[in-house]
Amino acid sequence: MKDRLLSYYRSRTYREKMVLGLLLAMIILMVFFSLLIYPKVRDVRKAEMALEGAKSGYSFLLTNASRVTPGNQGAVNSTTSVRSAADNLLRGAKITRYKLRAQGDNKADVEIESAVPFSGIIQALSKLESDYGITVDDISIDKQGDGLVYVSRLSLIRLTGEEE
Repeated sequence: MKDRLLSYYRSRTYREKMVLGLLLAMIILMVFFSLLIYPKVRDVRKAEMALEGAKSGYSFLLTNASRVTPGNQGAVNSTTSVRSAADNLLRGAKITRYKLRAQGDNKADVEIESAVPFSGIIQALSKLESDYGITVDDISIDKQGDGLVYVSRLSLIRLTGEEE
């Protein structure tokens, strides 16, 4: 087998030998890359993704640490009904097409009839929680386009001492 390959190589012209040499060099480089370099690149990518996840978790903890730290609680307006607080905030966020149904003073259901920016709805929900102590009990979001979502069901609730 070795003799046949050697005789085949010797019977080729100089140009063909150069092409065969280049092909052999490319094959060796591809094997070298796939066996030695690519696994390291993949490990670095996994480590970068894990780092980004850890950073976002750390950022979330820093953002929400004041909620669980005793004595650092901000003043929450708990006298406003959930319905009126949600209504004011949705109007302030320039969301005009929505249905709002109250279920007592501490619970309301919202159905937004048009697509809204995802960041806007998240900011509105965050403001409801920080300003009024109102949290999301249930939500259904469908993607409509780049950065736009359709909120088909949003249930807001304010937990009081009796409900916990």
